[in-house]
Amino acid sequence: MDSTFEFEKRRNRPVRYNRDVMQQTLRAVKRVNEIRTKRQDMFFQMRMRAHSALKRDQIRAEITRGIDLLVPAAANREVALANATKNVIERRNAKEARLQNSQKDDMDV
Repeated sequence: MDSTFEFEKRRNRPVRYNRDVMQQTLRAVKRVNEIRTKRQDMFFQMRMRAHSALKRDQIRAEITRGIDLLVPAAANREVALANATKNVIERRNAKEARLQNSQKDDMDV
């Protein structure tokens, strides 16, 4: 006889209450729920992985269509970056000059 057939026959019989069997059943139900949620999460992640590639392609296509809008912004960015580095260098030089002046004043005293 097939063991699955025997199991099916036993399935519909009422089972006498047993605390250990009940605990095992509850643990099994919790474990099944954990496995189900993990599988659902994995399925969702796999779907989103495929979607992210599609989204990336759409973004690239939009950038190529609107590149004329980005070119002036990039040019302004380079100017702004040059001004920022110029300001940083000026501040550093001013700080060094103040330090040298304060050291001269300390030596004079």
